[in-house]
Amino acid sequence: MQKSKSLPITEARLCFINIFTIPIPFYREGSLFHLDFLPSSPSEHISEAIIRSSLDRNGIYYERDHLIAQEITRKTDDPNRYSCWICDHSIEKWMENAVYAYKSLIKKENKEMKIEKTDTVLSVLKNQRIAIVFLNISLENTNADELIFIQQYYSAHRMNAVSNIYRALTGNEPIKDKIYYSVICEILDVDDEQKVPAKLVTKYPQLFYGILTSDEGWRNVPESCAENRLRNCWSTREYLRVHALGKRVLSFKMHHLDCFAKAQEYELNFKTAIGAERHPMKEGPSVTLAGLDHGPLLVLELASKTYYLLREVHKQFTNFLLIDPALIKLPRMLWLYWGNHNRIYSNIERLISQDGIAELDSLNSTIRTSMHLPEEYERLKAKLNQVEKTFSSKSGMVFSFFAIVLSLFSLMKIFIFK
Repeated sequence: MQKSKSLPITEARLCFINIFTIPIPFYREGSLFHLDFLPSSPSEHISEAIIRSSLDRNGIYYERDHLIAQEITRKTDDPNRYSCWICDHSIEKWMENAVYAYKSLIKKENKEMKIEKTDTVLSVLKNQRIAIVFLNISLENTNADELIFIQQYYSAHRMNAVSNIYRALTGNEPIKDKIYYSVICEILDVDDEQKVPAKLVTKYPQLFYGILTSDEGWRNVPESCAENRLRNCWSTREYLRVHALGKRVLSFKMHHLDCFAKAQEYELNFKTAIGAERHPMKEGPSVTLAGLDHGPLLVLELASKTYYLLREVHKQFTNFLLIDPALIKLPRMLWLYWGNHNRIYSNIERLISQDGIAELDSLNSTIRTSMHLPEEYERLKAKLNQVEKTFSSKSGMVFSFFAIVLSLFSLMKIFIFK
């Protein structure tokens, strides 16, 4: 096996996307095929005033006009989306613990993890009651081991990071199963003569495999195995490249390359010539979130949100198949099912078929395929068929029951009025 090479990474950032739902207050209808988010009417949407007061009550500072929050608002262009930069003591404490834990791991090396800054942005989809928390960590003079350690530490302790935000918005104690997360790692610069992403990945396959998969044993992985895992990629620029595997994305935006500066200059001139609004590409790790500039972050967010919704609805279907209700309760169950499943499925169809900028469609497909969303959707449709067959069977029981009651009533009338 060829010995894996190390690579000093000058600039990088990690962004963890956390997704959870905000229950509709005083929900009375029952959970069967009516999730406690996805409001059925505008009256059930969550307002900005409620979001702000919830953050205030829990001591979470928020800033609507922050540069990063404005950037998300501009790029998503969704009137139903409320975004704000937030400062929360739980996240600060989590970061301190992560740095201390890493220091204890490498105490013999006398090296500390250098975190330039952290940013947390909250986005709430008011019409779906879905909250998205972006936790962005910017690092300087880092390496693969540090990036892998942060990912694994977050996986093990993420509840400590987002618990206060979850509690503020939902009013409930956090449950791990109720918070789905995905992660994107963006490489901005490396200390190597070779800086073009495609050539870097060819030169250091095991290292970038380790960052993508969060595998601390990347040095022991065969090069052929690493190359195989890195095949699922997307790129439209020499300085830009995206790899996806499951709910993890590795992105390159090498902004120190000459081609990046030329592309930025041409973009500004082009926008000026056609009289369009100008928003130059951002430079440096502290200006924006990992993967936000060229789309990978928001595509991963959409795929994660879709996966979350598919998972929650699949749980509903599975729970229904475990129910064996009394005959008298079946009419209400039928009413709940047929009243809500079309609305939920229309939401799923909209997420599954959502398109964006033409050049991002293939990136969208790359990330969705890596998360197995098409297979999850087909699995859910198969479960729906199973549910509907069960309903048909139970419906037949209901109709048979009422037919017997009507027959008995007819006989009684004959005997009483004979």
